Amino acid sequence: RKIILPEFDCVIGNPPYTAWDEIPDDTKDKIIKKLGKLAEKYSLSPKGGVRQRQNPHIYVYWIMHATKFLKPNGRLGMIISNLWLQTDYGIKFGNFLLDNFKIKAVIDIPLRLFTALITTTIILLEKCDDESQRNENEVVFIRIPTNVEDIK
Repeated sequence: RKIILPEFDCVIGNPPYTAWDEIPDDTKDKIIKKLGKLAEKYSLSPKGGVRQRQNPHIYVYWIMHATKFLKPNGRLGMIISNLWLQTDYGIKFGNFLLDNFKIKAVIDIPLRLFTALITTTIILLEKCDDESQRNENEVVFIRIPTNVEDIK
């Protein structure tokens, strides 16, 4: 059954950190069907037989898909793996973000604060169709220190 969702003022989430190679084939097919052209535009289409670190993780597609549910000037906040900051696909994903959002903040958390075996990043975005506004936007980059003192 098809459900039509309205556009929202805000989309927040903690999408799976699953690598492309770990995604079930039927899910891969659905992602490609839904986001194939957009993924190709940003060279984010997964290619068979490519080394794992070169294929985007599922959170990239999650955010690309979530974008269509936002109203103009709507906000998107996601906590995702920080792996994209260290990969070739991360540059391409960054281009997608720059073409669709004012990036308000990127908060890198190098500590393993959660049960996941990876470190995380929080991205705070504002949907913006005006290229000049996106180009004038100032981004806040925050890196949480790796040493945290216990305050008693």
